[in-house]
Amino acid sequence: MARVLKDDADMTLDTVRIQTCIDRFQKAQGLPDLQVSLGFSGQDDIHSFAGCAGATSGDPDAGYFLASATKLFASAMIFQLRDEGHLSLDDPITAFFPEGALDGLHFYKGQDYTAQITVRQLLSHRAGLADYFEQKRVDGSVFAEGMLQGQDKAWSLEDVIDANKTSLTPLFPPGAAGKASYTDTGFQLLGGIIKAVTGQDEATVVQTRIAGPLGLTSTGLFRRDGSTVPALPLRMNKAPLSIPAALESTRLDGGGYSTSAEMLRFLKAFYEGALFDIARVMQVQEYRRIFFPLRNGTGMMMFHTPWYFSPFKRQPDLLGHSGISGAFAYHAPSTGLYISGTTNELAKRSLPYQLMIRLMSLL
Repeated sequence: MARVLKDDADMTLDTVRIQTCIDRFQKAQGLPDLQVSLGFSGQDDIHSFAGCAGATSGDPDAGYFLASATKLFASAMIFQLRDEGHLSLDDPITAFFPEGALDGLHFYKGQDYTAQITVRQLLSHRAGLADYFEQKRVDGSVFAEGMLQGQDKAWSLEDVIDANKTSLTPLFPPGAAGKASYTDTGFQLLGGIIKAVTGQDEATVVQTRIAGPLGLTSTGLFRRDGSTVPALPLRMNKAPLSIPAALESTRLDGGGYSTSAEMLRFLKAFYEGALFDIARVMQVQEYRRIFFPLRNGTGMMMFHTPWYFSPFKRQPDLLGHSGISGAFAYHAPSTGLYISGTTNELAKRSLPYQLMIRLMSLL
């Protein structure tokens, strides 16, 4: 049975219908853990959870892994550093690394384009860089496949850079017209830029610039030393998947953790301008298709619901991010809705989108 917790008795969200939807979805999918928070601008939130088998008390505030929803932290901090005058989105990324360190990173059709890559292109997945995580390498291997089978190993940013130079092929020149291709490599590099500008490691910067100022006590980057361990385990086909070295190594491209309630607070701060100048960010948004059903802007994704997914009620476009773990964090500017949570299942990547569509149909 799912339980819905209401922060305020005057909520306009229908808690009974939301609870029923969560109950049915969890039962139909057989999910051990399901956690969702919803809210509107200027109102308190609803927090719903079901299962939470990894938490000793079924705590609705049990932390979970964010996977690529972590990228919103990186985007927020880059936007902050831009507002503070520490960088421009049009700066070449080579300016933030030792001379020569990135040479050959983007070698495409006989030419090294690395010096042309900008911070903006990393944020928008338009640099044309290969994806170290899910792109096939020259030997035919795919890094993510081994990891999802439980092969745990640590890697550094330097390892990612080396893999892109020696084992992966770029897809197009930086900023090529109409082109975009999702790459975790870009957000590894953004983490390196943040570290270079602030002089702090990525986990520390998340605490000082996001979690601390927003009062988020269950949010951060995972550390395998045991100091930051979410209550809910990562799951593959419902079974816990223990890959602590790999999770720590993803850093700002996928190593975050939070709760649905805290991610909702972060989303509100992100899209309501509490962390950086959101108007400045939204003025330059242009969304390009990357893979169904998502489009990518600068520092965020758009989930556009095809009409045939919801033929009787048009759903609003959602801005934010999601991850392969089942985590999702989105905002609908047209309605003011915020929605975050996790289905906590690596084997079924479509579940978060199915759930969000069902929940939005109730509103």
